[in-house]
Order: sequence, then structure tokens, then C-alpha cells
Amino acid sequence: MNPNPQFSALPAIVQEFIDGIIRKMGYRRSVRQEVHQELTAHFTDALKNCTDPTLRQQRAESLLADFGDAEMLAKLIRRGKIRCRPWWRTAVVRSLQGVTAFFVLFVFYLVWFSLGRPTVRIDYLQMLNDKARPQVADADNAWPQYEKAIDLFVKKSEDMFNITGRFKELSAQDQQKIRQWVTANQPAWDQVVAATGKSYCFRNYTLGENAARPILLGVMLPHISEVRDLARVGQQLAQIQVTDGQSDKAIGTCLVMIRQGKQWMGQATLIEYLVGIAIGSMGQEELTRVLAQSPQNAESLAKIRGELASIWSGEYPKFSFEWERLTFLDAVQNIFTEGGPGGGHLSPRAMTLFGQIMDDPMPIPIAASMALVHAGRTETVERGNEIYKALEDSIAYTPWQRKTQNLRLPEQLVEKLSSRRFALLRSFVPALSKAIERYYRSKVSTEATKTIVAILEYKAGKGRWPETLGELKSAGFLSTVPMDPYSDGPLMYRKDGESFTLYSRGCDLDDDGGKIVAGDLWGENAGGQHGPDGPDGDRVFWPVN
Repeated sequence: MNPNPQFSALPAIVQEFIDGIIRKMGYRRSVRQEVHQELTAHFTDALKNCTDPTLRQQRAESLLADFGDAEMLAKLIRRGKIRCRPWWRTAVVRSLQGVTAFFVLFVFYLVWFSLGRPTVRIDYLQMLNDKARPQVADADNAWPQYEKAIDLFVKKSEDMFNITGRFKELSAQDQQKIRQWVTANQPAWDQVVAATGKSYCFRNYTLGENAARPILLGVMLPHISEVRDLARVGQQLAQIQVTDGQSDKAIGTCLVMIRQGKQWMGQATLIEYLVGIAIGSMGQEELTRVLAQSPQNAESLAKIRGELASIWSGEYPKFSFEWERLTFLDAVQNIFTEGGPGGGHLSPRAMTLFGQIMDDPMPIPIAASMALVHAGRTETVERGNEIYKALEDSIAYTPWQRKTQNLRLPEQLVEKLSSRRFALLRSFVPALSKAIERYYRSKVSTEATKTIVAILEYKAGKGRWPETLGELKSAGFLSTVPMDPYSDGPLMYRKDGESFTLYSRGCDLDDDGGKIVAGDLWGENAGGQHGPDGPDGDRVFWPVN
């Protein structure tokens, strides 16, 4: 019951009309009470001169007819009250409405975001296998021989892993263990020798047995360690042969190692290329040691020079970042949705699977938070292609050119990327530019090995050292004068009495006169780190240290 006596004195139809308006307003209680009082006062004033009940009833009906529809009146009154409320109250209400709307939309966005699934359209694994497969007869493929060699390979016993140093410097007991191990691996090495006689090596890239989906990150390369171990068999065999006075056999073994390295430098993946570099460098270092310990006649040196020219005929094998770029694009299509804002977004569920492949499990909450702040698919791919192109382009520039011309390094592009918005891309390309350094080291080492053989052959045939490297070219011992990628000129050469010195400036790009610094083969520790009075070192190829 309404406590207002004026309201109680009004006709029943008026009371019902007022109550109906108040109910339909649906506004705050204080405002409804205020409107109730205003309407009560209005009708009370209009009916105060009507004392006759019949006339009072008729007058009330007339007033209600003039007022019109109660529902429409309630809406008009509500709007009027809203317009009349203080600005700060309007601001608060609008803010709350905006927050509520944002929250609702955000919930819908999260649902849509979490339900997104990647769409895998390109089989990059098949694409790379098709590109890597040579269009020649299978009989020329060296992989079957390598596969046999891997099956025949005998691993070292645990006590042999503590044996370090060159063979001739070992104790008699350790030498005997090494001889037995090399003898046990002779059948495997024979297969390597046969493999290096083939024109190419191709092996289908395959996924691991437990791969959750066909993604390039799941490609297995189980043969890499065994291929490297087989090269170590050759290294030990060459050292045994030269110790036994069989320098001609040792030279042949070194040439097999160099051929083995060259074959693996022709593979599609960067890791196989780097393993090939390591094996080839191993063979070249052993070859120069053999030549230093067991001088050869001009005929033998001419034969070695011809073998090296045959192995390295044509352009020096240049690696590519194409596998790594396609691996990145494959990862994108496996963890990004397709279409929508930004061309697609990271899928949290796909990110957890990606973490499993990388052996770095990622909980859903972390994957979701990462996905929310990560750049969209289109921008991620554009930045990725930009960086991989910069990596490819940088291969053409020597370390000297990159340093002296202040060329923009790929690392600088990576460093500029936000660690949150481009977390995926940053995880793919942190150290790839180091491979470029390995490429130039391997290339100049190969040129230096060929030059050493040419110098020794020149001396053996003419009885004197050449005055310059250009003289070797003029005499037909070299096709070109070897350039030093760590300077703007050729490798440094000088006669030193009964011997000679051949060196590169090395990573510090300074000519330190052919100084050898222990533990710093390439002069990487530049800046006086070898003492305040001592210069940084050079990469000395001859004399053999």
C-alpha cells in the first residue's frame, strides 16, 4: 500500500494508471518514486475541485484519455529523466556499458580465437625431396654405400674416448687400441671409399616414426653422426699410415675424406652441408700434415694437384638457406590459422603440438597468451622472407666486404624484431649467419690447400720457391691466384729460407705477419686479448703448426 495519502484519495483507475507507468519505466527506484509523486500531485491538483464521486470518476477518465498510452508515456518519461541526469552519471553509465560490451565481445573473440585451426596446404617435405633428387641413374648414387658403411661401423669402446692426441704421440698401448678399432672398421671404410667414387649422394628425407604430423621440423637425420664418425676412421687411418711410412696411402686416404666432405656439402640441409665442411677440412688438414712430414717428389705432387682440381672443379659448393626458409614457412602453416585479421593468427592448440615437436612442451595458457600478442600470419611471413633473403644475399659478400662497407647484417634485422610479436621467427634464425663464416673459412682453406701443393710442386720441379703466387699461375700450377676473403687481396705468401709461409689475415682482418696464436686458429679473439704487447693472430696454413 502506498503511504502517500494523496495517492490513496485518487480514483482507482488513476492509481492503476500511475502504477502501470511506474512499472513500465524500469528505471532506478529513487527516480520511480519521484515520478510517482509528480504524477500523484498532477492528478490530485486536477481533481481537487471535483467532490462529487460521479463527476470525479468522469473527470479522471477524461484526464487519462488525454494522457494517452501508459507504455508510451513511461518511455517518454524515462528518456526525459535520462536526459536530465548529471553528466558524470551519464559518463559512468556509458563507461559501464562500454566495458560490458567490450567484455562480451572479447569473450566471443577468445572463443573464436581458441577454436581456430591451421590449414596445411603445401607438402614441403615432398617438395624438397623432389628438388634434391638428381636426374641421373640410381647407380651413381653413393647413399647405398654409405648406408652399408653405417651398418658395418663399429663404435669406440668407452675407454677409448679418453684417448686424445695424434697417433704418433700416443702410448704404445693406446696406439694398439686405435689400430684395432681402425682394423675393425676397415669394411666400413671400404664402403666409404666406394661411395666417394659415385657422382652424387641422395637420401630421401623422412619423418620420425613418432611424428605427430608431416612437418619439416620432424625430419630425422640419424645418419649425420655416423657419417662424421666414418670420417674419423679415415683420419686415424691416415695417421697410422704415415706413421708406418706409407705416405702414399695416407695421401689417398686424405683425398677420400675430401671427396666425402664434398659429397655431403651437396645436400639440401644446412647441417649436412656443415658436416661436409668439417669432413673436408679434416681431410685437407691431414693432407698438409702428411706433406709436411713426408716430402713428395714433383710427380707425386702433380698427381695430388690433379686430384684436388678434379674434386673442386667448377664453382665452390655454395650453401643455401632455402631448407631453413621452407622449414619456417612449414611451421607457419602448421601453427597459424588461415584468413581473417592479419591473414591468420597463432593457434594455441597447434602451438602446444609445436612445442612437443621441439621437445619444449608449452602449456595452453602460455600458448594462448603468446598467440594473443604475436604478429599475424601475413606480417610474420613477410618479415621471415625479408630476413632469409638478407641471409642469402649476405653469402655473396666476404667478411672483409661486410666489415669495410658497413653492410647491414641479417642479425640486425632479427634484433629489431619484438621478442613477443615475432617470437616464432626469432627462434628460427638466431645463429644462421654463423654458417656464412664457416663457408668462407672452408673456401679459403680449400684454396690454401691447393696452393700449398702447387708451391711444393714448383719447388720440387724447379729447385726454388716461387717469388709470388702470381708466378704459380703463370707457370700453370694454379688456375687463379687465391683471394683472401678476410682482406681485399690474395692470400699472404712469403719465402722463409728453406720454407715458406702462407696465411690469411683471419677474422680480425689485420695482417699480423703470419703470427700463430695458440687456441685461436682464425684470430677470432681480436682486440689485444692475447696480451697488451702481442698482436692478434692470423690463420696460418703453412708451415703446419
